[in-house]
Amino acid sequence: MIKIESRATEETRNFKEVFGVSIDALKTCKIFIQGDYLSGFYSPSDDGKVISIYCKNFAAIVLPKNQEGYDIQEVKIKRGDFNVCRDLEFPARNTIAKKYIDEIGTVLAVVDCYGNIHFIDFIHRTNEGKIFLPVFFEILKQEKHPLIEEWWELYCEQEVAKKIYPEVLRAVKELGAVRRVKAVVEGELQNQHAIQISILSKEIEKLKQEAAKRAEKEIWGAFLEGVALSGSKNWKINGNEIEYTKKIIAKHIKGENEIVEAPKNKYYISGLTIFYSPDDQIRASAKESFHPNVSDSGSVCMGDIKKESEPLLENLKRIKLLPQVLQTINLDSSYDGDAKSKAWDDWARTPQISSEVFDLTITT
Repeated sequence: MIKIESRATEETRNFKEVFGVSIDALKTCKIFIQGDYLSGFYSPSDDGKVISIYCKNFAAIVLPKNQEGYDIQEVKIKRGDFNVCRDLEFPARNTIAKKYIDEIGTVLAVVDCYGNIHFIDFIHRTNEGKIFLPVFFEILKQEKHPLIEEWWELYCEQEVAKKIYPEVLRAVKELGAVRRVKAVVEGELQNQHAIQISILSKEIEKLKQEAAKRAEKEIWGAFLEGVALSGSKNWKINGNEIEYTKKIIAKHIKGENEIVEAPKNKYYISGLTIFYSPDDQIRASAKESFHPNVSDSGSVCMGDIKKESEPLLENLKRIKLLPQVLQTINLDSSYDGDAKSKAWDDWARTPQISSEVFDLTITT
């Protein structure tokens, strides 16, 4: 069994800067790097599949299984756009079972007869080392090495913790963030041969949004509970919806910034219902209506009541204004249909009552 007697601080720092995690944090396999001073002898059962990154000491103590040697398999791998230190310490020739070579024949890694992988000294300079990571992980994938799963979990959890505010972190973990982030980052590595955190940030932003939607549901539930407790005469709770119990009669018609009186009891809305949707936040519908600001399917335009740029809580504060807003038909922005056509006719033949421009108007 091999023991690490000492290792170079500079090399461990290089490893962490390239991989994003400490070499001591990895438990799946032993990783030896340049400057490691090792003692003991290699044992496949005790030491497992070792990864060596230009560790001269390790290459010297891996003994062949037999003296005849092995047929060396060559596997070509895309080198990508990297320019790293290519020093490589080979184990004994009759121990080598496989070589990974780039397009021009440069050996990037060798696999010995025990499944240990000996890499070039790609962490010698950290900036270059990061660019080599896609090749490193591609080789590990082809060798089905156990390190790859452990590294993804350590690295991705660490990055998630950096990017997401603490109060949401637990919820994100419940979403299986590590698995999702792994898939995205891995795709980025393989496609672009670069480890870009920007793609990770996009995925984390999605997770933030999902957490925010859950928070909005709680806010909506609290709002409904507040309405129920207030005993409001004009609003009632129906499950996850809030219904305005009074019939809304349009009193005015606004067109081209001119206001006229609406014919009495001609335009109305009954059963105005407001509900929350994670995709569209607050939405409204009507059970019955003859009103230009209600579509044939019953969708009610919420206009200034619902502002996309504001959070749910701010929009909730204006819900009580919607019935008042709907008392003024806004023809400048309304749904096509019979109600709109008739309202324009009424507007055209009715004298203007005021030059006032209402603050509460509907815009679809």
